[in-house]
Amino acid sequence: YCFKNSDVNHTTPITHKIKWPPITQIVWTGAVNSDWFNPRNWSPNRVPNSELSVMIPLTANSPIIYRNNAECKNLTIANGSLTIDEVVSTPLTVHGSVDVQDGGVLSVDDDAVIDVYGDWSIATKGYFVPQNGTVRFLAPGGSVSINPRKSDFNNIEFNGEATYMLAGSPINVKGDFTINKGLVE
Repeated sequence: YCFKNSDVNHTTPITHKIKWPPITQIVWTGAVNSDWFNPRNWSPNRVPNSELSVMIPLTANSPIIYRNNAECKNLTIANGSLTIDEVVSTPLTVHGSVDVQDGGVLSVDDDAVIDVYGDWSIATKGYFVPQNGTVRFLAPGGSVSINPRKSDFNNIEFNGEATYMLAGSPINVKGDFTINKGLVE
């Protein structure tokens, strides 16, 4: 931009660049297809990374993760859905929290894995469909709240040094419940 101040006697304008705040959240639009890795399916057009939180509302094309190395900062599923395909051999890494709101669905096909570094919350009318999948909690410290409400886990692992607080109704685990590190209360 070019700034001219009539109160100051400058013969040339002062020129600077506008510094926009960084983008911290992107929203799923599904404008092209269901490919999580297609930037044109997100607004603004970016593929999620460790610095970007994602919001998934209800759309005609729900996102599917069918390739390795998917990640985001925080994952919020409003009234939409997200599926992690069985062909994925590396975890979906959520560097913060998972929040499945009313009407939202997080579905894991077969043996897929989700790595979570923050809280886990499934709303009363939200759903987590674990199939044979595993959720690994990896917070390096502090306290983490885990509230799946009526959604079951298949396998759940605690691998971070945090204190993990199991909240809400009884937590049902159909497979393995493993504590490698941390404190589970």
